[in-house]
Amino acid sequence: MLRKIVFGTVASALLIAGVYWFFYTREARVPVSEGINAIPIDAAIILETKQSKSTWKKLSQTNIMWEELLSVSSVYKLNSRIEYIDSLLQHAPEISQLLDDRSVFISLHQNKKKEPNIFIAYSLPNLTYRNSIEEYFEEKINHGRATPYSEYHGEKIGTLAPDKANIHFAFSSGILIFSSNEQLIQRSIDQLKSKVSFNSDKKFSKVITAAGKNVDANLYVNYKEFPNLLSPFLFPTPEGDIKSLSDFANCSGWDIAIQPNALMLSGFTSTNDSTDSFLNLFTKQKPQEATCTKIIPSNTAILLFFGISDIQNYYLDYKKYLFAKKGLAPHESFVKTINSKYNIDIEERMLSWVDNEIALVITEPSGNDFTNNTYAVFRSNNINQAVESLNELHNITADTGKKTDTTSYRGHIIGDLNIPQLLPRLFGWQFNKIKTNWYTSINDHIVFGNTANALKEFIDAYESKQTLGNNKNYKAFSENISAESNVYLYNSIARSADLYSAFVREDIAKEIDTHKELLRKFEAAGIQFTAGNKSFYSTIYLKYNPEQEQEAGTLRETKFDTTISSKPYLLINHNTKAKDVFVQDD
Repeated sequence: MLRKIVFGTVASALLIAGVYWFFYTREARVPVSEGINAIPIDAAIILETKQSKSTWKKLSQTNIMWEELLSVSSVYKLNSRIEYIDSLLQHAPEISQLLDDRSVFISLHQNKKKEPNIFIAYSLPNLTYRNSIEEYFEEKINHGRATPYSEYHGEKIGTLAPDKANIHFAFSSGILIFSSNEQLIQRSIDQLKSKVSFNSDKKFSKVITAAGKNVDANLYVNYKEFPNLLSPFLFPTPEGDIKSLSDFANCSGWDIAIQPNALMLSGFTSTNDSTDSFLNLFTKQKPQEATCTKIIPSNTAILLFFGISDIQNYYLDYKKYLFAKKGLAPHESFVKTINSKYNIDIEERMLSWVDNEIALVITEPSGNDFTNNTYAVFRSNNINQAVESLNELHNITADTGKKTDTTSYRGHIIGDLNIPQLLPRLFGWQFNKIKTNWYTSINDHIVFGNTANALKEFIDAYESKQTLGNNKNYKAFSENISAESNVYLYNSIARSADLYSAFVREDIAKEIDTHKELLRKFEAAGIQFTAGNKSFYSTIYLKYNPEQEQEAGTLRETKFDTTISSKPYLLINHNTKAKDVFVQDD
């Protein structure tokens, strides 16, 4: 009898163990999907980190930029939430170890209220971890209370801390997903069942595949959705300024390297195969050096540079791009009207002397109006021909009775072209701020501005050698970027507080004004795109420099035709009560 009892007990134990082994190993063998597949395809930005704990430690403990940003309330709140999650993980090592050597994806989406929502996806090693994670949520997050669940298309959606944050989560295809927006969870579930994802997009998949593995993190940008994420924060801008970002390219992928006082991102950008991607204009163009930095003022806040090796082919492709975007008609109408009115070929006259550089320059403004701080700079293949052609246009287009002669200032001819909107119509919306066409020549460059006085300030900076290329801070900054590129955007953050305020909502502008001193500690950011084999190599460099030297510019300079015999003296002008400078020459 005893033998039967022992045999029955052993048999039962073996049967139970077998059943457990069967179901456990079946769950362990069931393939799980990659986390990227769960991210809804309307994501504008995706951040991937394969070592989330060490990356967070590196950012929060060694990066002085993050430490400085904690003075901003929104960053402080984010930091507190991450530290709270980190503290919970420290008490659950079996959960914490799941984050080692596995990717966590964090994406940003715009909801129906035009507010940004965060979505998080993590692919489990296998399905056996689900129970322990659910138990962890119930014990640590919901403080021992049963987790409430709802059902959606055969999947359970749980809610964490419903009396506080209302964070929703679900397990689908072996992926753990989180979001404060339940609709994003539902769309993710639908997407996983449909098998349509970023991985099924050939362009995006190529960028993801090229991403580095042993890096701090990876950043992906979906240009189609990126403007939608930005638009709620921006002041209404002219049509095309923000929306045009959606057709800049298809997507970018960057490897992030965190340095103590900087962030370096490098990777690739893919474009659509059609002609409606702006970056495709440079596919046939060789990268160029931005020599305009040798003449533009040292207080440049924004430089947008286009490097072009063949201006004629570039311009033909630009018109194809406009046609693909259904925007060629206004361009052709403008050209036809000007040609008919003045009996000229305006495209030939403006393009014949343009060489390999086109740039938009905005110097540091003293307020939100930066009209007279905006310039267009073109490198010329024959500066004498360029000046002659522009002077002829000056005479041809001058209004009868209002004709003004060209003038000379410090050896530079200054004239104007009476063709409103000339530059934005011929070269793109980026030059919308240049509504009039005062021009001058500096070395082998032609510079356009909105007023003659604006050009005089530009000339003063050049003649006093206060150029960006001579700027100590920029020299150090440029050592971290490529000398040649096709598209280069440089932004001196320290000089741009008023510029930012001109583009954002009033409440955000007030926040910027509150943190002007913080912004001045962030020296600059630069992003480059360089044409390569069927894609563009791209880099981003952000530098923090709280001790940077702000070079002061002279307000006015005067040349003497002889040497001076006395030192300068400050005198009070009895008429204006202002201070004048008195000096006697020989």
